[in-house]
Amino acid sequence: MRTDDLVTELAVAQRRLRRRALLIAGVGALLVAAAAGALWRSQRPAPYPPPIERPYLWRVDGAHPSYLLGTVHVEYGFDDLPASVHAAFAGATTVVVESDLLQPARPAPPPASPDAPPDAPGGRDRLTADEWARLARLTEVPEAALVGVTSSKLLGGVLAAQTRRIEPMDRGIQARATAARKAVVFLEDRDLTAITTADDQAVISEATVLAQLRQAIAQPQALRAGLRRIVRAYADGGPQGCASVSGAGLVDQLNDDWLAAIVAAVDRGDAFVAIGCAHLVGADGVVARLAARGYAVTRIAR
Repeated sequence: MRTDDLVTELAVAQRRLRRRALLIAGVGALLVAAAAGALWRSQRPAPYPPPIERPYLWRVDGAHPSYLLGTVHVEYGFDDLPASVHAAFAGATTVVVESDLLQPARPAPPPASPDAPPDAPGGRDRLTADEWARLARLTEVPEAALVGVTSSKLLGGVLAAQTRRIEPMDRGIQARATAARKAVVFLEDRDLTAITTADDQAVISEATVLAQLRQAIAQPQALRAGLRRIVRAYADGGPQGCASVSGAGLVDQLNDDWLAAIVAAVDRGDAFVAIGCAHLVGADGVVARLAARGYAVTRIAR
C-alpha cells in the first residue's frame, strides 16, 4: 500500500467526523466476532467473499417507487450486488448517498516531530518500536511515513490491509450515478477538507483510538477473521448482517439528521437511497421510521 493510499483510505470509507467513532466501535466488534466465531467456521473453507444471496434492499411503494439499499463499506463493490439491486438503480432518477466520496482527499499532514508527546496526533512515542515495525509490515508503508499519520487513519489502514483492494460499494454507486447523469443527493455536505486533528479528538479520544490500534496491530488474524464472519452475515442477508458493527447511539443520531432528506427523495419518487445497512435495520432504523410515517416498505427477497 502506498502512503497516499493509506491516508486516503478513511477519506473514502468514512466521510464524517462521527464516522470515526463508528470505526473504533467496528474494529472492536470485529475482534469480538472473531473470538465468538472460532467454533462456527466450517472445516471446508467457503469462497470469499461469498455471493450476496439476499441484499438489504427495500421497495417504498408509490406512484413512482423508490428503493433503499443497505451497503457495506468493505469487501464488496457495485458489481458484486445482485440483479435486483442493479435493476432498482437503473430505474432511479435520483441517487441518495451518505457523502461525496469522489471529492479529493485532504493532503496528508506534514510528518510530526519524533519528540511529539505520546497523546499527540502524530509522533513516534505513540507506539513501541515493535508496534511500528508490525504496522509497517501490515500496511506495506515505511515507518518514517507512518509517523505523521493520525492514529484514526492508521487504524483505518490496518483494517484496509485485511480487505480486498477494490472500489468500495458506496463510491461505485456514486460514480455510476454521476456517469449516468442521475441527480445525486448527499446526506452530509460538510467541507471535509476543513476537518482538523482537533475535530478528530473532539469525537473520540486519542487514548481510545490508540488502544484499538494496538489491539489491531497485535491481532491482525483475529481482525481478519472477524471481518470475514461479518461479511458472510451481510451476504446471507439475515438479521445480524448489519447489526454487528453498529454503534447504536451514533447510528440513530445520523438517522435523525438524514431522515428529512430521505423522505423528500422518496416523496419525489424514483429514488435510490444507498446508505450503510446499519442505518436501515432495527426499531430505530430508516425502514421502521418510514413505515411509522405510513409508507409501504417491503423487502425484496432476492
